[in-house]
Amino acid sequence: MAEAKRAVDQLLGLSRDERSAAAEALLANLEDDEHDEHVERAWAEEIQRRVAENGAGVPADEVFADGRTRLLNHP
Repeated sequence: MAEAKRAVDQLLGLSRDERSAAAEALLANLEDDEHDEHVERAWAEEIQRRVAENGAGVPADEVFADGRTRLLNHP
């Protein structure tokens, strides 16, 4: 932890632009660590399932008409 504190102290001594570049590099590194192909594959499957479940969809005018009817008939 002492090494991280030294690094942070050094980074804080940099110019705003240099600190910004360092922050971007650190965040990009963290995002790379979070990359999980299993999660991406699961989301892709879920998206495909939802698209298949909804088919071609319902025309917007029908959706809005149904919504208006429900709102107007709501006690």
